[in-house]
Amino acid sequence: MKIQYKSLENPKSSESERHSPHDQKFVAPPLDDEFYAESYELRKAASTMTVAAIEWFRNHVTVLLEGSYSRSHQDDTFSVLSIGSGEGDIDLEIIQSLIPRLNPRWKQLNYVALEPNPIHRGRFLERLDQASFSENVEVSVRDDYFEPGKFESQKKYDLVLLTHVLY
Repeated sequence: MKIQYKSLENPKSSESERHSPHDQKFVAPPLDDEFYAESYELRKAASTMTVAAIEWFRNHVTVLLEGSYSRSHQDDTFSVLSIGSGEGDIDLEIIQSLIPRLNPRWKQLNYVALEPNPIHRGRFLERLDQASFSENVEVSVRDDYFEPGKFESQKKYDLVLLTHVLY
């Protein structure tokens, strides 16, 4: 795939300044959904990041839940917001790790995943169809992205995950 870069030049700069590579800013074009999904697969195949993230969560889930208990002790639902959930591979492992640790503090798990990429969201939904959870687990995968002040400003979550947003 050919990648083009766009140079953002200052229209007020002189001719010699505009052609100086030190004074130019280069901006990569936005990724389309398909290219991002392909790149993600390559990253996943070449990295242990997914496995490491799942392992870290499993090792720390008890501590995370204990910290959340003091804030939501009056509510019987443990709520999670996953921003940029990707294909759901990490999210499903997190859900599986949370379920046995909910009782007796919480009776339900409400897991909301935001994934704007339709390819990844579709893969997450396929994985979700194959998973089996008890009736006290509600999972929704939304075609949305997070923007402060836009997304359910009145809703509070016990745990917010930013799994696939920093790369």
